[in-house]
Amino acid sequence: MLHTLMLTTALLAAPTAQKGRWMTHKVERGDTVAKVAKRWGVSEAQVRTWNPWVGPGEGRLKPGRVIQLRAKKRPVKVMNAVYFVRDGDAHNTGKGLEPGTRIVLPRPLGTQGWNPYEGREGASAPSVELELGGLSAGSPNNGTLVNGVALPQTELFDVWKPEWAYGSTHAVGVVVEAIATFRQRTGWDGTLTIGSMSKFGGGHFPPHKSHQSGRDVDIRLPRLDGSGAHPNHAQTDWHAAWALISAFIDTGEVQVIFLSRRLHGMLRAAAKDMGATPRELARIGTIISHSKGHNAHLHIRMKCGVDETDCQGVK
Repeated sequence: MLHTLMLTTALLAAPTAQKGRWMTHKVERGDTVAKVAKRWGVSEAQVRTWNPWVGPGEGRLKPGRVIQLRAKKRPVKVMNAVYFVRDGDAHNTGKGLEPGTRIVLPRPLGTQGWNPYEGREGASAPSVELELGGLSAGSPNNGTLVNGVALPQTELFDVWKPEWAYGSTHAVGVVVEAIATFRQRTGWDGTLTIGSMSKFGGGHFPPHKSHQSGRDVDIRLPRLDGSGAHPNHAQTDWHAAWALISAFIDTGEVQVIFLSRRLHGMLRAAAKDMGATPRELARIGTIISHSKGHNAHLHIRMKCGVDETDCQGVK
């Protein structure tokens, strides 16, 4: 479990709203009138005056709605990110923090060279013995699983519901390999929670449309606090998320990864921080594809194994 000290700083905000020009703010999940006003440097009363539809008692705002505001410039968008304290950092991060202490800081998106896991390594991967004979048959949306193999009990990840965590031998092996590689490359030692994979025999698996043939797996996005619970975008460790995704893609056995498009910008910023090449960035929008509802977890689909002669395509 990660033990993280959360530090806060004042966000850059626009001057008083009597000056400037009209701008728009698209409501994000979790936004309230108070949060929007603070971010833009205006009062809650001004937000309501300019946007009568908000109303005096409005709490959370509906995502996707547009708020009108007056400002000279847009506030700087920030990402909460991990930072490991270095020698001489006391004036920036507070006194009394030993070098190597893991903290979380808000940082402006677009700032280059923030790779919290550079030069860090985790322990060697534990030995995991996989059952043989698990085969994917048919397609992810219309298939079955022959001799389903349970995700192993290992320190690499936690399984949310074991009865929903069966896959083909090939797919389970990819999951174990990729997560082990991710942890070795980064030293990330929080909890990764695996949700649905497939039922023992595959087949129809509500509320999912897919997950029928043992090669789809849902993994919650890694959290800054390492808890393994469902995160929102501000609680997600996006640098760890990019490292996890890269570890899966580097196996050469991933067909597609589903993640809501509204989160692609955060992932792209983290990837640039970590030195992703243009070719690697191109994965966002191609291998990493939009799918509605994938806001707190990755849905990763593996390719068919070489011995899975009855395994079929994407749909």
